Amino acid sequence: MLSAFAQLERAFILARTREGRERARAQGRRFGPKPKLSEQQIAHARDLLREGRGLREIGALIGCHASTLSRTLQKEEETA
Repeated sequence: MLSAFAQLERAFILARTREGRERARAQGRRFGPKPKLSEQQIAHARDLLREGRGLREIGALIGCHASTLSRTLQKEEETA
């Protein structure tokens, strides 16, 4: 019997949490870690990439790892 009440309470907790997250998203809140690169850095990296520079070189100029830069550029392409 106690197990049934625990499961019911857990379902209520999950529903309240989900609703709270949806409200926060509707208000414009973002979840997760903050982006490592600003929009200006991403635009600058794209310009350098068009010039023919490599990701490692661009990463060194901007101050981030090449994989971070690659992942950020890939995410930008997916959203565009």
